[in-house]
Amino acid sequence: MFERGRISCVLVVFIVYLLYLSVFTLSPFTITFDPSRSLLDLVAQKFDVHSVFWRIPFWDIFSNILLFIPFGFLFVSLPGVRTYRFVGKLFLAGATVCLVSLSLEVAQLFLPRFPSVVDVVLNVVGGITGALISMWLYAPISRSVYRWWLNLQASPMLLGFLVMYIIGLLGVHTVPFHLGQKFSNWDPNFTLQIGNEGTLDRPWLGSMFLLAMYDRALSRQEVLTNWMAGSVSITMQTRVEEGLVVYYDFTKGGGTVVHDRSSWDMPLDLQIRDMDHIKWLHPNGIELLTNTIISSLEPASKIFESNLRKRSALTLEVWISPAHIDQKGPARIVSYSADSEARNLTLGQAKRNIVSRIRTPVSGPNGTRPQLQTKDDLLTADIQHVLITYRDGLETLYVNGQVHSTLAFDDRTYLLRVFEAFLGWKYLWIYWFVVLSPLGILSYLFFAQNRGHSGNAVWLSCGVGVIVLAVMEWIPKIMHENEIDVIPFLIGSAIVLLSVLTTAILDKAVHAV
Repeated sequence: MFERGRISCVLVVFIVYLLYLSVFTLSPFTITFDPSRSLLDLVAQKFDVHSVFWRIPFWDIFSNILLFIPFGFLFVSLPGVRTYRFVGKLFLAGATVCLVSLSLEVAQLFLPRFPSVVDVVLNVVGGITGALISMWLYAPISRSVYRWWLNLQASPMLLGFLVMYIIGLLGVHTVPFHLGQKFSNWDPNFTLQIGNEGTLDRPWLGSMFLLAMYDRALSRQEVLTNWMAGSVSITMQTRVEEGLVVYYDFTKGGGTVVHDRSSWDMPLDLQIRDMDHIKWLHPNGIELLTNTIISSLEPASKIFESNLRKRSALTLEVWISPAHIDQKGPARIVSYSADSEARNLTLGQAKRNIVSRIRTPVSGPNGTRPQLQTKDDLLTADIQHVLITYRDGLETLYVNGQVHSTLAFDDRTYLLRVFEAFLGWKYLWIYWFVVLSPLGILSYLFFAQNRGHSGNAVWLSCGVGVIVLAVMEWIPKIMHENEIDVIPFLIGSAIVLLSVLTTAILDKAVHAV
């Protein structure tokens, strides 16, 4: 009887684990497939087969191994697999992990993710590690968990544990942290892009006549100087040169390369992806006619290693003429980023308005908390000078030489935002899982202990979890008059529900022993 109950528990946990694994590896579920390209083109473009382990960040190595250890442990513990001998279990676990991991990596080809052979290898290492742990320690681990579960459910301190946990959650999530407004969390692996993201899902159409980036915030007089120099800047004599990091004036008139004409360090030249999607203009400029991208082939280390990041100050300047005033996404005019969810810096168009995103520990990896966005329909189809500066937590937007709007970065943030800023929003569900699963487990065990009926315990537990989550997620935003984001609340609510239902099923399996 004990064995049958234990098998039921393993099956439940394995199914829940597979659900979380799919969410983790396939989020944010945004399809980016270009139907004009074959699957082989997609593999050649996005599937990384050249990376080596010593170039992979430690966090990626650790997370890819750790993520599949539960897979190997639970898979080997399944009734159909446990009958195999030692070598057979290892082979079957490794082959299954390889097949599952490869399938998930192939699915990422159609999402704003970049699959890699290294990820598959690391996942297999994690799966085999979990299988070895299961074969050696499954029996003592399962018996210890069984005894712990029964002791926890029968504990007279269960209500105290639940109350203390709720107080702790609310305490750490409503007390703000003070973070810097610097570029300390910028990523050195991003490329510089014109007219799109690397995932080709945020195209901007129009003409660009000049692009410049400085490692300092230009003064108002310097901004006016560059505006008066005009969009046809064949020479630098009439423009500000101090602090210039990259400079593209599009004077070449042809070819597949846009040359960086700044004098500082090695040039950061950009490559035109599709020549038939662009048009060179005379005497200077380039027009993006349809979905394409102009980007650096390698990470923009010139920008990352400049004084721009060290000073945490910058100026981004463009002369542009949008092809359409209804482009949205926002459509990426200039982006120093990896994909639609991770960037150091982006200037975009949202219909008739400008959107600027700058990555800091406060604004997060996508640069959206906060982001500067105009609301007065300033863009037209005419040639316009758009320039943003950032220094000491203050971002300023200039249009045609004049200050248009400003945005002050408040360095106060909360535990959830700290986590999201350093690891990225795609790991948010892991954070919610860590902090909300114990809440669902303790709530269900308490109500099941006192109410007896499992259905009542499920509803009461979910209600407590949602209320606590609402306070954690919404109260800090209401106090500081920030926009309320429903998505994290929905993710947290789903995890509360899942943890409660999983606890109910496990509790039933345990008592069937």
